[in-house]
Parts: sequence; structure tokens; C-alpha cells
Amino acid sequence: MDNKYTLQNFKQIFDNYEEYSFIYEIHQKIDSNWKNDLPIKYYNIIVEIKDKNNDYIFYTDDTVFDLKIGENIICKIYEMLFFD
Repeated sequence: MDNKYTLQNFKQIFDNYEEYSFIYEIHQKIDSNWKNDLPIKYYNIIVEIKDKNNDYIFYTDDTVFDLKIGENIICKIYEMLFFD
């Protein structure tokens, strides 16, 4: 399920247009399972696209358990929104 784009690719594309900003953050988090105290590792992916007036064009704050799959899903959505 690999895409031709990554979050870094999208950042580079949007950085070429002065009227848009593309910012993304990836945070790894670890919580414990309340039932058996086993650690649960997951990632929080935050992406925002703003126009030159600083208005949101797109914003997402997603929690995923697999970073590669999560990034692929988000990038596929952006690909459909902006390039189809």
C-alpha cells in the first residue's frame, strides 16, 4: 500500500507555493493497557495546511498504531484531494 508521496514530499511540494504552509508533527506515545499493564505504543500524526491568510485548508490529528500505514493512509487522502 505504498504511495508515491510521503508527508515530507507533501511538505516540499507545498513549500514551493508561497501562499500555503504545510506543517506536520509525529509524536510517539506509550500508554499502559488498563487490563494487564502492558505498554501500548502508538503514534499521533498532526498535519495542517494553511493558506496565506493563515486559514486552515486542511487539518488532521490522527492516532495510528503503525507509523508507515498511518502515513500512507493520510498521504493517500491528500493525493486524492489535491492531485486527482
